[in-house]
Amino acid sequence: MITKLAIQHFRSIGDISLDLRPLTVFVGPNGAGKSNIIDAVRFVRDALDQSLDQAINDRHGMKNIRQWSPTRPYDVSIELETETDWGKSEMAVRYGFALSSSKDAFSVKREGGDVSVKGRIEGLKFIRNLDSAEIIYPDEDPSVKKADSSELFLSSAIIFGRARIIHALTDFQAYAIYPNTLREPQKQSNEPHLSTHGDNIASIIKKLRAKRRTDALNEIISGMRQVVPDLENVTVQSLGGYIVPRFSIKPEEGKGHYFDVDQMSDGTLRVLGLLVALYQDPGPGVIALEEPELTVHPGILQMLAEMIREVSQRRQIFVTTHSPELLDYFDPEDIVAVDYENGETTAGPLDESQKEAVRERLFRLGELMTVEGLHG
Repeated sequence: MITKLAIQHFRSIGDISLDLRPLTVFVGPNGAGKSNIIDAVRFVRDALDQSLDQAINDRHGMKNIRQWSPTRPYDVSIELETETDWGKSEMAVRYGFALSSSKDAFSVKREGGDVSVKGRIEGLKFIRNLDSAEIIYPDEDPSVKKADSSELFLSSAIIFGRARIIHALTDFQAYAIYPNTLREPQKQSNEPHLSTHGDNIASIIKKLRAKRRTDALNEIISGMRQVVPDLENVTVQSLGGYIVPRFSIKPEEGKGHYFDVDQMSDGTLRVLGLLVALYQDPGPGVIALEEPELTVHPGILQMLAEMIREVSQRRQIFVTTHSPELLDYFDPEDIVAVDYENGETTAGPLDESQKEAVRERLFRLGELMTVEGLHG
């Protein structure tokens, strides 16, 4: 679970620092920068999972990552704090880095982190400035190692438990499910998790069925029955080397039959994608759902919100939205208000007066957002 997130000069973000809950709902108007907050977490994941250079190239260069400055380019800085399990102990990780740049060239200006595992390791840390990195172990002399200025030291350092440390910082996936993507025939995929846009959903469903993940499948099918009442099952069909989801429909009276993806509405397919993202087994420890209300009938939003809250008891969930209907099903303590002021994104917990208005049932969250906007 990511407990704290600090971002400076990433895309539209000037300087924000957030305490994050098991369920955090980012609310704000179009263009406020909700997706940029999510992408900052994804940027850390990509830089450690792949490479820093690849993460920057995927975003079309530093000029598209750093916040615009009228004079000297800003340094981009991101820091995460996480808590996760290490066997029977709890591991806390704090990690961050800063990147300096000129035009589209970049270098790691600063990097650091510390790890503690209750009862096993206390105070393992490393600090890096410019082209050196220092790893300090408790009760031992520091050892100094050089690191390439274009790479993150953590991605190549020899540190006890490094794989688990990186996993704690990268166990994240953000989802923007597109119905047309789900309609496309898909090649068999060995990816462990549902991909960002759902272009491997048939493979994930096939794995759930092959590994008999009945709890996950039952939750997915139960949710889908809110949209398609006569749904009996969701299976996978092979078509000339490709696979696609298929829906078994069985009315109370009459013979059962199959619908393929081309016969299902955009909203139905989007709900399927969201449910697979939530209930995939195994799944990421942290899941972000971007604007889950899109193409979904308002009558389904309560069910969707209930499932999001239920899953957040075992996986951390981030949601971005500007839907007053969806917002009404969340608590004011879960809300982070995102706005765009004076040329930069700001974000913070919901204003106490607005929280109190919701607690006193003077307004619903959706009403407040519509009437005056939500403020941090």
